[in-house]
Amino acid sequence: MKKICMMLGLCLTLTGCNAATSASREVADQVANVVQAEEEHVLMVKNGYPQSYPNCPYGKVFDEFFASPTWTYFKGDGGEDVVEFTGYCTYRDAEVKARLQFVLNVEEGTFESGALSFNDVPQVELITVSMIEKAFQTYMEKHQITDDQSNLENDLEQVFDNETTTETLSAETTEEMSETHSDDNPYADSILLWKSYFEPLTNEDCIGLSKDQLRLARNEIYAAYGRKFQTEDLNEYFQSKEWYYGTISADQFDESVLTDVQKKNLDLIKAVENGNPGYAERGLTIDDPQAIPQTPGIYSYYLNPTDKDSIRMELDIDSSGYVSVSFYEGDFQLQRSIDLFNMNDQEYVDEDGENGIYFDNYGELATYVSTSNDTYNGIYTFCK
Repeated sequence: MKKICMMLGLCLTLTGCNAATSASREVADQVANVVQAEEEHVLMVKNGYPQSYPNCPYGKVFDEFFASPTWTYFKGDGGEDVVEFTGYCTYRDAEVKARLQFVLNVEEGTFESGALSFNDVPQVELITVSMIEKAFQTYMEKHQITDDQSNLENDLEQVFDNETTTETLSAETTEEMSETHSDDNPYADSILLWKSYFEPLTNEDCIGLSKDQLRLARNEIYAAYGRKFQTEDLNEYFQSKEWYYGTISADQFDESVLTDVQKKNLDLIKAVENGNPGYAERGLTIDDPQAIPQTPGIYSYYLNPTDKDSIRMELDIDSSGYVSVSFYEGDFQLQRSIDLFNMNDQEYVDEDGENGIYFDNYGELATYVSTSNDTYNGIYTFCK
């Protein structure tokens, strides 16, 4: 839990995933909002503001950033005083409903951030953090309030530097949404989701996994967004996970909510799952003979594949998409590394267009062409 002083805390803003909320719960939120508009616990949170932004109280920032905002108070299972905020915003081109709880310590005049969900699907801290700056910047731009980015970042650190991310509280007016998660990773209890949700997978991540495990790992990405499954084994598996809340039927699920990283991870897992480790181990993420390696890693190509002492071309792709190519003979580097850029997933070229690599036979063959120095021009073959 993160402690937030009534007058010194940091406002949290939310976003979410595509799913419909029930009409009954929507009505309950709106009714409670009207009834509790001047409730003392609600006002404690709404009147609180960040240390660096005294002119940006929670209530005003949230009410302007979200559509149909509601604020309600209830007692948690353990007797906690809880204020819950809900509101609609746009997330990846879809309107979603955000729900955030604050736990109050009335005696100390402080409150802490609690459970966070989007369309009743529990969310991780990374998404929350990214939305905070957006909410404040939007509010401050509209009201011409000077923005000191360093102050905002310092406030963020104060709120998100503790060990616990969220804690679930329930009452008659709210459903149980999630269990307490560690800041280390909310998907620690998974096959690959602990990594595949956030960053690119590598071929090594899939090594040793059975076909059944790969199938589960692939569907974990969909499950993280609340997709329901039609097969009994998938339903049984995901229902056993504390982080899973199935809210979206398979035919209503929109894959546009997935990030580019997650889509590439799906392709990689599918490639290995389908028994095509050949192109997957060469860094390709799609089953295309002209596709280029995009999975992070170092890939070695030899001018003469039968002679490991021949000239070797190494393609180095890091997790941020940065790509470089170098040439070696044994351990001796023949030419400095050249930075390359992805050209429409068809080839890698440098900034001046003088050096480039294109691939054939599912990444097995790499043709290097340089118009400024033809010393290393040729067709190289992938070797482990």
